[in-house]
Amino acid sequence: MIISADATATHQSVITVMEAARRIGLTQITFATQSSAAAGAK
Repeated sequence: MIISADATATHQSVITVMEAARRIGLTQITFATQSSAAAGAK
């Protein structure tokens, strides 16, 4: 399972999804990340 949450997602919503995945037997969870364009501009 790949979890991709944007910056507006609460930590609790991500935990809720992870817990649901665990309950149905998913054991391999990956987090998709994306660099912020603003973070790269200095």
